[in-house]
Amino acid sequence: MVLYSTSARGKDIDQWLSITFDNDIFLGDDSGYTNGIFFSGFNAFEGDFNNNQTVLLKPLRPTMPTIDRVEREAEAFTFGQMLSTPNDISLLDPPMDEPPYGALLFYAKSYLQVASDYADQITTTIGVVGPTALGKPAQTLVHKATGSEPPKGWDTQIRNEVVFSFSRGRLWRNWVSSTGNADVLSLASADLGTLQTSLRGEIYFRYGRGLKRSFATPLLSSSRTSNPVAIENGWYVYAGLSAGSRLRFILLDGNTFKSSRSVDYKKEYLGLTAGLSYAWERSGFTFAVSDASLLQKIDGDKLDKVTQYGSLTYAWKLGAGSSKAHSWFLATPDEQSERGQ
Repeated sequence: MVLYSTSARGKDIDQWLSITFDNDIFLGDDSGYTNGIFFSGFNAFEGDFNNNQTVLLKPLRPTMPTIDRVEREAEAFTFGQMLSTPNDISLLDPPMDEPPYGALLFYAKSYLQVASDYADQITTTIGVVGPTALGKPAQTLVHKATGSEPPKGWDTQIRNEVVFSFSRGRLWRNWVSSTGNADVLSLASADLGTLQTSLRGEIYFRYGRGLKRSFATPLLSSSRTSNPVAIENGWYVYAGLSAGSRLRFILLDGNTFKSSRSVDYKKEYLGLTAGLSYAWERSGFTFAVSDASLLQKIDGDKLDKVTQYGSLTYAWKLGAGSSKAHSWFLATPDEQSERGQ
């Protein structure tokens, strides 16, 4: 399978693949956002992206700033599946006031511009929800293999529908310690579409080695392309705070144009995330835990489990690339002398 073309993007620098696995079982539970698996590819390059836009990203390209200060560019794709269930999967007919059974099968295409202290991102996602997304056989297979209780309520899931969303984000590297071993990042993004319509802001504190080479990676976490990751013998621990408003999310709000199960929920959210990332020369991993339900816990909302999960990403390099210094997300020219940061 050809995952992406290397001939239409100017001078390629590096190509990576990754797999990300989300599961609430990492937190000792199996309800709400129960499972997600995502296969991604990354292509870091130099060249004129304006003349080589993919069709999916063309609607968002005018929102990007001029590239005068941009030092590196990258594109990424993701194939993924997400599953959501009510709290009690043993019931044939779950309560109407709990999240419905739902599955999403999707493809996302992203493009990033990275400058010395900020980065911009656009993402277009297309997919399908409902039985076509294969949530029932996927969860049944996993539960059978692990000896877990089989889910019994998938016949009540939301109905088939093609969905889409557009995403635009910017990340700033606001503060760096004098040693380069600690920094603070902030991020703002918006999503619009039948899949999801939302606004969010995040702030991260990181401590470790090689931070500058990887500061743009949190931009890809919302599309599940990747968790924040370290690069080439770097490592770091991080903690983050997020806040936003989820105006629509199809796995909670149900089908857009058809009658289906749905649930009322608090649109505003406040969340925490923490993780560890470590990289070798040609591979790396991240483990993180996230809980975006702090407001729901305060209000006693039944959706307090929907956004609690653990996540594991493993990434590996495909080829030698044209320059060891320009790895993934993305060493800028002056960083060739900063490999220890």
